[in-house]
Amino acid sequence: NWFAPDKPIKHDLVDYLGGSAEIEAVVTRNALAMIDVVPATRTAPDAAALIASDRMHKLLEWGKANYDLVVIDTVSIMPSLDGRMLARHVDATVLVVEWLATTLESAKEAVELLLKNDAQIAGAILNKVDPAKAARYGLSPA
Repeated sequence: NWFAPDKPIKHDLVDYLGGSAEIEAVVTRNALAMIDVVPATRTAPDAAALIASDRMHKLLEWGKANYDLVVIDTVSIMPSLDGRMLARHVDATVLVVEWLATTLESAKEAVELLLKNDAQIAGAILNKVDPAKAARYGLSPA
């Protein structure tokens, strides 16, 4: 796990959005990495409604007011509405494309879906690149 919190996680995003915890109770810190995270450790059957809720809007506004940069990692936008819904409420969206796994057609469809949902696309990231294989194409790690 890339994020090891300083204290055990007691509450998560679902708790906050469902009203059983407040923002301060769901923010988890890793002082060594100097990062705070609101973990989403589980799913909710009414995730779309929770994401569209006033509490989600309040959380986003709180994040903007208290941090220089807020990054929201969502599930794939292709099968799930959640990420597309959030894209409407953030300053910029970065599309993550998996090297040698995401087809060109899927990437184009993802961009179209984001644009239909009023997303401001800032760019894309190509992840899981195999440096040895990439070298065969004349690509080198940045």
